[in-house]
Amino acid sequence: MKKAIIFDVYGTLISTGNGSVTAAGEILKKINVDMEPKVFYKKWKEFHKQQMNEMTEFVTEEVVFENDLRMLYEFYNLKGNYKEDVKIMLDTLDKRKAFDETNEVLNKLSKKYKIYIGSTTDTNPLMTNIKNNNMKVDGIYTSESLKEYKPHKAFYTKILDDIKLKAEEVVFVGDSLLEDVKGPQSVGIYSVLLDRKDKYTEEEKNVADAVITDLTGLYGIMEQL
Repeated sequence: MKKAIIFDVYGTLISTGNGSVTAAGEILKKINVDMEPKVFYKKWKEFHKQQMNEMTEFVTEEVVFENDLRMLYEFYNLKGNYKEDVKIMLDTLDKRKAFDETNEVLNKLSKKYKIYIGSTTDTNPLMTNIKNNNMKVDGIYTSESLKEYKPHKAFYTKILDDIKLKAEEVVFVGDSLLEDVKGPQSVGIYSVLLDRKDKYTEEEKNVADAVITDLTGLYGIMEQL
């Protein structure tokens, strides 16, 4: 019997929108560089992913973002103060908006299940997002609070230990095949892939225990578990 649902946040409950690309444009404008913001941000994401994959000890996401921009300036041979300029990007993190169905789904599911958040992010901007979007949950776990990043097994097991539930009593929901499906599955958690934009192939979708296109799809899935 399932007793709790753990949700990823960004791309799942809260939209990341176009804020990051806009911030990239503002950074480029500040250092007087004529470059397409989407191109700059695409390379930013590549460096971010590289850092996450190569990380041997925990650092906050803010530090990762600083290193991203430092690497970008070095890669493109740009002049700028990355420690100062990165604040433009960081300031966008606490202005994100929940998807239209988020609060209704959370409120309805909370009548039967405990609702938790498990997110790769620093704690303060996430707490601001939760407050600004009037989201009500039973507990919040971030990479900063756990000192672990997805998809490391410890990220999920530390949450299970704290909420005092077994893996088979929990469902994990998120939009990342690696972090929100394969990661939770590695410790025995039933995992639901949220594919809002149909970006995954059928083969990739088959890895998940279930697939939904928006959060309301959880109603039918939870009734069957």
